[in-house]
Amino acid sequence: MSKNENYTLNRKYSYNLVRNYANSIIDEYCNKKYKLSIEETFTKGFEEYKNIIEKLELEKSDNPDIDFNYYNHCIIRLILSILKNVDIYDTINAYEKIIDKKTYDESQEIIEYFYHQIEAEYGSYPPPTNDINKVRVSIVDDIRTICDTDSNGIYKLDLPTGAGKTKISLLYSLHQMKNNHKNKMIYIAPFLSILEQNASEYRKTLANDKYILEHHSNVGDNTPFDNEDNDDDNKAAMKEYIKESWDQIVILSTMVQFSNTLFKSRSSNIRRFYNLSNSVIILDEVQSLPDEMTHIFNLMLNFISKVMNSVIILCSATQPSLDHDSISHKIIYGGSNNEDYNLIKLDDKQKQIFDRVDVSLLNNGKESKIADIYKSVLNDKEKSTLIILNTKRSVMNLYEMFEETMDDKSKLYYLTTNMCPKHRLDIIN
Repeated sequence: MSKNENYTLNRKYSYNLVRNYANSIIDEYCNKKYKLSIEETFTKGFEEYKNIIEKLELEKSDNPDIDFNYYNHCIIRLILSILKNVDIYDTINAYEKIIDKKTYDESQEIIEYFYHQIEAEYGSYPPPTNDINKVRVSIVDDIRTICDTDSNGIYKLDLPTGAGKTKISLLYSLHQMKNNHKNKMIYIAPFLSILEQNASEYRKTLANDKYILEHHSNVGDNTPFDNEDNDDDNKAAMKEYIKESWDQIVILSTMVQFSNTLFKSRSSNIRRFYNLSNSVIILDEVQSLPDEMTHIFNLMLNFISKVMNSVIILCSATQPSLDHDSISHKIIYGGSNNEDYNLIKLDDKQKQIFDRVDVSLLNNGKESKIADIYKSVLNDKEKSTLIILNTKRSVMNLYEMFEETMDDKSKLYYLTTNMCPKHRLDIIN
């Protein structure tokens, strides 16, 4: 047989394999399961695609052609994410049930438990006796009036420092999960210091680490698992699956991991993408987002809220204007039922209550040295003082100066990322 004849035969054989497999799929899924012909299946799929594009409100866009192409990429990423994760799930469970996903009722039972935990904590607080606590109670009451009814969309939680954004966003999320049947809560912070501190608060409130995944560079292999009867290999597979897919009730992670999930091409990043659907996503300190990411970030959040049916909360005391006229690809604020995008609006009197900081400049705003800071603090050494410097070397130098002169009764703490995460947390706690 000649080389050309052999090539033709192999090509025909491959074609027949593909054709036979395609026919079996058409017969099983189109004809038997969905009672549709292949033409009707494609028509139905195209109608779904048109509905998706309509949800994205391209008629309001300043650059509809660019946005249209980008949203098509998002659709492809979503489909690929589903296919990748299902393929890995089936492969792991090929010979025995290693990954046993929670049923809807099981998930709702866990969410119900978390819901009662946060409500019990708020219920345990004594009646407010000062102005700040009265405003905090008012904020919680206002949140309760909207959190059960808000539809999918992008909302702002614009509150001053000290108003309780961390717990309020958790309360809002758990109400959404319980009453609007959201699958999970995803909390994202820009810095590890913020994440570790708030993760500790969440764990303390929810009181069940088994259904909380904390995913960032300072966390070891502590992903929780459900089936304690599995052997070590199965436990490891379960942990790895949860971490790589974000298939958990509560996810606590960084903006780096979140951005990877939105944009990077690594398999695990793509797999996590579909698990952002039907979720409550809290983006803390959103003003920390790099300027160069604004356009693609806005478009991706629009897609997640409108197509993937998620609620997104942008938390910050200094909210960026992501729909400003100067931005070419704007975020679409508000709920799908035209709800106000501001979850809470404080009046001027309430804002004034949180204005507790007086600003004064050391050396009248002139350049200061470490020695100047040292002398200034010693002059007021009866007061508690927090000193934040912009380099770790400066922190160490100043710490050593205080260490030499302060007596044993004074409490002096050194805190930088030169320390290992466990030691930092010990000091913070």
